[in-house]
Amino acid sequence: MKNFLFYAFCFFLFIACTNDSDNLPCTADEEWLQDFKDQVSETCCENCACVQKIFKGNYKGRTVYYQRPAGELCDAVYFLKFYNCTGDVVKEMSQQETYDYLIEGGREDEVVFSCPETGIF
Repeated sequence: MKNFLFYAFCFFLFIACTNDSDNLPCTADEEWLQDFKDQVSETCCENCACVQKIFKGNYKGRTVYYQRPAGELCDAVYFLKFYNCTGDVVKEMSQQETYDYLIEGGREDEVVFSCPETGIF
């Protein structure tokens, strides 16, 4: 009986534990985010007609970062790729998922990087 109680206690202790590392707040000064900004700068700041922005948002209760073009003529079909606070891909969205996310609140996301500050369009 003591063994049963011990194993039952261990089982309940195990299922009661959660991994909250995905729900911890993160900031825009993570090393990987600086690398992300550098990558966008190298590939787009001098060669892109549209402004490229990195946003900080919330997806299913998690802080995420993503890149997308911005501007009147630049809001075309694209697919968002969400990264968590450590730079791992959380979600690669379809066109419909991207549209739904932006309509349902993504427009309120914080811009953490913009390159260049203004685009041609």
